[in-house]
Parts: sequence; structure tokens; C-alpha cells
Amino acid sequence: LLTARAAYEEVAHNGGRHAGEIAQKTYRGAQFGSRGNSGVILSQLLRGYASALKDKAEFQGRDLAEALRQAADFAYQGVTKPVEGTILTVAREAGEAALLTDEDADPRTVMEVALDAASQAVEKTPTLLKVLRDAGVVDAGGKGYYFFLEGMARYLRGETAYTVPGVTVDETAAAPAFTMDFSEGEDALGDYGYCTEFIVEGALNFDQFRADILRLGDSAVVVGDDELIKVHIHTPDPGAALTYATQHGSLVKVKIENMDLQNREFRARGATAGASAPAAGLEKTHPPHAPKVETLHHFAVVAVAPGEGFQHIFESMGASRIIAGGQTMNPSVQELLTAIDSVGAQDVVVLPNNKNVILTAQQVPELTTKNVHVIASRTIPQGISAMLAIRHDVDLAANSASMTEAISAVQTVELARAVRSVRIDDLDVKEGQILGILNDEVTAAGGDEVTVAMEVFGQLGIEDYEVLSVYYGSDVSLDQARQFAESVGAELKTAYDLPVAIFLPEEERGRTALPFGTLRVELHSGGQPHYFYIMSVE
Repeated sequence: LLTARAAYEEVAHNGGRHAGEIAQKTYRGAQFGSRGNSGVILSQLLRGYASALKDKAEFQGRDLAEALRQAADFAYQGVTKPVEGTILTVAREAGEAALLTDEDADPRTVMEVALDAASQAVEKTPTLLKVLRDAGVVDAGGKGYYFFLEGMARYLRGETAYTVPGVTVDETAAAPAFTMDFSEGEDALGDYGYCTEFIVEGALNFDQFRADILRLGDSAVVVGDDELIKVHIHTPDPGAALTYATQHGSLVKVKIENMDLQNREFRARGATAGASAPAAGLEKTHPPHAPKVETLHHFAVVAVAPGEGFQHIFESMGASRIIAGGQTMNPSVQELLTAIDSVGAQDVVVLPNNKNVILTAQQVPELTTKNVHVIASRTIPQGISAMLAIRHDVDLAANSASMTEAISAVQTVELARAVRSVRIDDLDVKEGQILGILNDEVTAAGGDEVTVAMEVFGQLGIEDYEVLSVYYGSDVSLDQARQFAESVGAELKTAYDLPVAIFLPEEERGRTALPFGTLRVELHSGGQPHYFYIMSVE
């Protein structure tokens, strides 16, 4: 909804009458205002409309059918691993149905056919995705696109708009125009290869060029058009990418960095820097008592975080900008871009800290002249772990590698209340129960927080870990959080004969030596909504 609102704001007071120009401005508004995975995909759908209607002052039914088809094509291209049973399926089947209409069908007829196909596709989504079938729901993104098409159909019928009682939407600011494409991907955690960047210009076939480049490596971003293309890719053979590019055009601004060498140098310095490594038997310092860093010197960190507690933690650890957001509060591309452009450093790391913000963040590097690295942190604990991995004596590429590695070592446990009864895989959840969520997957449900937490801890093998950080939410008092931590500690001692040391917020969390095998439980105020507790297990 917010992405659609951003698209609307870009053209609401435009006054133009050229269909192609209006379509392009609509896409550009959505591009900067997109939020969350479905919002990003919606922006790519609008890019397809703009592509099909380019240079058309007005359009007929056949043009609209082609626009619906191209919208789906661009949406599929926008993600590395398309999943059927989502908004992608709904867009594709709507576009395919539209193209089957008569050549001389008017726009209203084409839209009615597309809308009917979209409705059927939405109802079919549970048959394509088990998680939807188990939950007894249709895909939310697909349903959202249906409403989008329904709005178009209502306009063509001459019907007035309608509103939903009790629902309000904040205005989303419009932004300068920019055209791009993207490819979602994550850095591999082993052989880093070469970070290769270049611009190629000439008479190009963008779609073919992009498809061929994507086969040469990962973490690829290929943007541009048939005249100018910018490439960023991690590849074991940068020569292959450059050779391919020179066969199709002229190279501009080539940049290659050996990430394997940087990583080895980083590890070597880390191994010899005895003063920077914790002594045997001593615990690493955890937030919020990590020393406050006013600047990260050669690069800055922009982090997304829900709740004042988490925002304070990231600030105390040296993040230059904190964007309020997270689950159900996805920041827009424009908000991320504004934060990045506001910091003084040329090199910037972005920590999305939510799986539904990653795709949005991955659009930003090509919208700014700054060198931006997005660390694919899916949870707040992963983001905190990434901050702890920062070293100020190495460059951005080496830090990005170590931060990416750090997030893979964190287990995230979350407790929230179920708002409806549902079946998830083999787990029956009743409305009002406490949900136990392990690394974004619901794996337990029960009547109270302690019981559910213990079940999840058993699933991950908590006896093999050293530190349990408990962040309590906005609806939990300090006394309630203390009681929860003490009850969990008692249960862990009984169940696993595991020595537990609990540290409350007002107590020192420095490098206090503990007996070998002791689980250190630390209590922090996260201030997050929705979740009673977010826990980091390391």
C-alpha cells in the first residue's frame, strides 16, 4: 500500500497527459518509495508497465495487455529465485489472460479479463505453497496485486474509489527519478573471489547481457538499459566478465578487488592482535555496555531497528544512523537512501536486520554515488553480532566479509502471541498461545513464555552455547523480564544441569570470568513491539 501511495504521489499533481511519461513517473515514485519484498516487486511490475507504454501518448486495449505481460516479466526478473504461489504467479496469469483477448478488445475488456484471471490465481495460491495451505490463507502479496488491478478496473467502469473504515496511511514523500534493475543475492561464506565492477556502453541487449553476466558469479547487480549498463558481481574469474563485456561494448571505470586476499589479511591480523581478542575464560563485551564509538572512521553503518532499546544499542556500538523499522514497519528505499547520503563517510554498511527489508536495501547501492555494502542480516541479533565483528584497522571489504560471517553464527529466538489459530507444518497453534520462533520459523507453541522458550532451546541444543541475550519488548516490564530470565535459568539448570549466571541491565557486563561451561544470560531492554522477547544465542 505504501509503495502504491509513493507511486501515486509522484504523479498526483503532474498534470501531464502523455501515457508513457506518466507510467515512467509512476514507476520512479514506486522505486524510491518501495517497502518490503512485495513493495519492491510491485515497483518492478510498474517498471514493466512503463517499459511497454514507453513513447505512447495514449494506448489501446492491446497495449494494455502487453503492459500487463511485461509487468510480470520484469517482476520475475527482479528476484533471483522466483517462487510460485506468490504475487509473481498472480501477475503472470493476469498478463497471460490479457494477451488472449481479441486484438481489437478495448482496455476495459482487457482489464476485466486480467482481473478475473488474477482472482482465480489468488485463490489457487494455497495449492502452490504448503505454508499457505497449512495456514488456511491466500498469498497476501498476490491479493494486494489483485486489489491494485481491481482499482484499475473500477476506474475503467466509471466507478468511484472506496476506502476501508479505520485504515489510515502516512504520506510517503516523492523522490528524484532513477531507473534500475536488481538481482537479489548473498555473499558466499567461503571463497569470496573478486569484487568486480564496471560500466559498459554501446549498442547492447540489456536482457541478454544481464542473463549472461549472472552466470559468471553471485551477489550480482546489473542495472541500466540497451545503451549503458553498470555491473557489480562477485566472481572467481573477473577476466571472463570483462572479456564478455568488451565483446559487446566499451568499458568504463573498471574496479576489481581481491576479496580472498583481503579476508586472509584480515584473519591474519586478527590472529596476531592478541590485545584485541578475549583472553581464555573471559566473555566478550555485549551491548549496551560496548564502548560508544563516535565515528567508524573510514566507513559508516546505517542500521534498521525497532524500539528505543535496540536503537540505543546500535547507537552505542557506533552506528551512524538508525532507522526506526522492522517487522510490519518496513522502511522505504528513500528512507534508506536519505540516511546513507546524510553520513559523512563515502563507504557505508547497511544492516537491514529483518528479512523483509533486505530486498529493499539491496536496491540502494545503485541509487547513490557512495560505496554501499548491504549485510543480509535477517534479525536484530544478527545485526548486533555484525556490529561486534567490526574492526577499524581494516577496509570495508574485509569488514563486510567478517560481518557476513558473524551473522551466520547467531541463533535467533523470538516469542510472540498468536493472533489466530493456524496449522504450520505439523504444529497446531491456537489463538492466544505463545509462539516460539527459531530463525524466522515457527517451531513451538504453548501456554506460557518459559515453556515455549525451553522447547525452542531444546531444538537448537542450547547446552552447546555460551551466551543468551534476552531483549524484552515494549509491553514487558523490567520485573517481568527479570522473572522470565530467572525462570529460564532455573529450567536450564534442571533440564541440562547447566550452570547459569544472570546479569540484569543495571549490572556490569564486562569481561567477568565465569566457571567453564556456564551459560551467561544477559537481560536488555529492546523496546520492540509485537515480540515479548527477542533472544540471541551464541
